[in-house]
Amino acid sequence: MGKENIIDNISKIASTMKLSCGVGNNAAWLVCLEANDHLKRCSLYRRSTKGGYRIGSGFKKALKMYKAYERNLIYTSESRLFHVADMPAATRKIYGDITDRDYYDMWSSIGCRVYSDTKPYITSLWNKYRKILEAHGKKEPEAVAWSFTALACLKLACNIYDATLKSCAVETNISKKLLSKIFSQLSLREIAKVWESATDELAPEFVGKQLDEIEEKNLNFGLEQLLEAWTDPHSIFSATKTNIADFSEVFRTDGEMKKAIKGADEIEKIVEKELNQNK
Repeated sequence: MGKENIIDNISKIASTMKLSCGVGNNAAWLVCLEANDHLKRCSLYRRSTKGGYRIGSGFKKALKMYKAYERNLIYTSESRLFHVADMPAATRKIYGDITDRDYYDMWSSIGCRVYSDTKPYITSLWNKYRKILEAHGKKEPEAVAWSFTALACLKLACNIYDATLKSCAVETNISKKLLSKIFSQLSLREIAKVWESATDELAPEFVGKQLDEIEEKNLNFGLEQLLEAWTDPHSIFSATKTNIADFSEVFRTDGEMKKAIKGADEIEKIVEKELNQNK
């Protein structure tokens, strides 16, 4: 594969990775923020471990890590995914006088839209965790269930990242190791690890706990339901088109905005056609 082909493929992969992670990462993080709001009012959150480590500190660390993740995506000097000046001329002319932050905000808002559209699935998953915690006598199950729900969503986001990366590597014959190096900044894995540690401290009695068959089945169903919703092409492109209209001010003209919506519509049709052919 020639150098130009590799560069062209990586550019296309960047668009795919940003679209998939734009949904998974940002929707998952909104669940984390909602969980944190509930957890701050939980007495267990304020409790200290035997070593004097306050349980809530783990969640606060995850929040700080996410801020660092955002700053890196916007301001990094390597593998710049949101640097307006790096856009090809044909793409740059679509937009008006926007900053890298404007571009990032528009991208992250796709996940906000999908989060809003899939809120019933998220609440349903939370309720499944709540029922399990209540059945096992956990104190303050409503708040603690949000911690587990957020962790599950972070792991879903990591799975979406992994699956998209693997798919792109297979389709382009570019090594997954190289793609991982280029796009690792989009991974929430390290944040998920910190959130998981904080959740383990919040509910140590559930670390490694074997759930019964019905509980496991209900949880898996809820997770599969949410994963399907977050990876459904129609949902993703519908959110993308709505998001473009919501951010009309970043486009150079109304005509450019309408072209962007039409472009997303055409890509959606191509994706759906390919999916139907592979059934």
